[in-house]
Amino acid sequence: MKKSFLAVMCAALSVSSFATLANTINFQGELTTASCAVAINGATDPVVLLPTVPTSQLSAATNKAGKTDFTIAVTGCSATPAPKIRFVSSNFSTAGNLVDPAKPTNPVKLQLLDTAGTAMALTSGSFTTPTVTLTGTGSAMSYTGKYSVQYIAEATGAAAGAINGSVQYALAYQ
Repeated sequence: MKKSFLAVMCAALSVSSFATLANTINFQGELTTASCAVAINGATDPVVLLPTVPTSQLSAATNKAGKTDFTIAVTGCSATPAPKIRFVSSNFSTAGNLVDPAKPTNPVKLQLLDTAGTAMALTSGSFTTPTVTLTGTGSAMSYTGKYSVQYIAEATGAAAGAINGSVQYALAYQ
C-alpha cells in the first residue's frame, strides 16, 4: 500500500511540475473566411535599410535618428472582417523597442512607428494596430499604410557598428 501511494504521489508531482515549467512553446493561429495578401515595400520577404547615422546623433537618451518609411500593402481582401496588423518580436526592450540580438547591451534600439508616427511599443512582445480601413469592393478590397522605423537611444553610450532587428507580421481578423 505504501509503495503504490508513493508511486501515485511521485507521478502526481511530476505531472504538476511539468505543467509549470518555463520551457513552454505557445502556438497561435486563426481561421477566417477573409483572404488578404501582404507585401512590405512590394516584397513578401523584405529588408528595410536604415541610413547610416553618426553616433553623435544618438548620444543622449531618447534621441532619435534615421527615420525610414516602409509601406504595408494588404490586397485581395474580401469585404469583412477588415484585418488588423499584428507585429511580434522575441527581441524587445522594456520600452518596447527592437533589440539587436547580437548586441543586447547596446543602448541604441530600433523603434517602430505607426501610420500616425506614434511609437508602437512591443512591451509584451507584440503590438496590434487598430483595424485597417479597406477600400474597393468585393474581393478586391485593399489597404496601404506608411509605417516607419528609426534608431532610438534608450540610454547614453551609443556604440558604432551595425544595428539589426526583426519583427514578424501577420493579419489578425478579430
